[in-house]
Amino acid sequence: MNGDFNLPIIRWESLEVYGGSADARQQAKLLLDFADEFMLIENITQPTRGNNLLDLFFTSIEELLYNIRLEDTIMSDHRLLIVETTLGFPVQTCENKPRDGIFSSLNFYRENVEWECINTALMEVNWQQLMKNLSPEDMYHILCRELSSVCEKFVPIRSYKKNRRFIPRDRKILMRKRTRLAKRIMATRDANLKIRLANSLQLLESKLSASHEREKKYAEQRAVEAIKRNPKFFYKYVREKAKVRSTIGPLKVDDYLVGDTGRVCEILRSQYDSVFSEPLSEDALRDMDGRSRASVHHGIMDVMFNEDNIAEAVVTVQQHDSLCVLPLNIVNEKTYYVFLWIVYIFAAIVCGVFLLFLLPSVRNTLLVHRARRPDTIHDLMTVLLKCNYGDCWFLMYNFRKSMVNFREWVHLVKEEILM
Repeated sequence: MNGDFNLPIIRWESLEVYGGSADARQQAKLLLDFADEFMLIENITQPTRGNNLLDLFFTSIEELLYNIRLEDTIMSDHRLLIVETTLGFPVQTCENKPRDGIFSSLNFYRENVEWECINTALMEVNWQQLMKNLSPEDMYHILCRELSSVCEKFVPIRSYKKNRRFIPRDRKILMRKRTRLAKRIMATRDANLKIRLANSLQLLESKLSASHEREKKYAEQRAVEAIKRNPKFFYKYVREKAKVRSTIGPLKVDDYLVGDTGRVCEILRSQYDSVFSEPLSEDALRDMDGRSRASVHHGIMDVMFNEDNIAEAVVTVQQHDSLCVLPLNIVNEKTYYVFLWIVYIFAAIVCGVFLLFLLPSVRNTLLVHRARRPDTIHDLMTVLLKCNYGDCWFLMYNFRKSMVNFREWVHLVKEEILM
């Protein structure tokens, strides 16, 4: 058993849990109890992501594993875990065989499917005559029989191939090079050579990643181009890439959750039966003027009206008076606006004072005003004119507040600048 368990709070040397939230501690305890119950041993001792041990590998027989190593990869922020075992598995080749039923043997994703002929053939079937006085199960079998007979005529047969995924030639070459580099890294003992081989391995992995990205973009482009001419191909591609499968249930019945598929189907069937109604006869569907429902459905009628008809209809409209509640909110609305104006004015004053303080003349005047003595003022003006805000004014301002011999220091700075 292996995978990313994301439980760095477990210390596998002592089988203890340190820190973490209450849920994480509970999950860690369940994992330790599970491993203890089935006598599983965790075999990874080095960190797999940063300084944390997240990816774990459990086994009940340690002798089956003879080589465990971790390698850095650019494919993920986790280190690549490679475990070699003494177990041998026979290689079996199998081919996909068509499933039961005619629909599984037909390829509805081909572009040459004659959908218009299928629709025409299905519309020619007298469904009412076929389904008359039959049970739902018999109706289902008749529906499948008619659909299969029509689809056999206009849908091509699916061609079954071996379940072997095509790998581009350039990617095969890169994979072989990666295997050879990995073996050389394991065999060499020279540290410098191992570093160079590791860099080469990362470069190969980046090329492999780029190859996978190109394949994904090509498949996505094919699916997008097939939206108009073959939408079923696009929907198939979307379903294959979907990460979340939509399901029905569980359903809540009498404060109990029902998740069994059979019971869920039975609950839905009974719910649908409770809202179904018997169809009315043709006589009950007569319109008010005596015309049949079929004639109204299949015919197009023009409705003519003029300005006089509109005026008569407007007169018949009933008038109702109601109190407009908008004036009741005027006080609240005006109060809100006054509050906003006060905030805006205060913000404008603060920003204006701040911008005024950023002017060099204002800052220099403030600092010179604090000096008071004429000789110190003259020294300060000389220094401030030679320097900028960052290394002069700010330092002068803070030294003025904290230094005792500020006047003598300013005089020395002036002499140093003028020299």
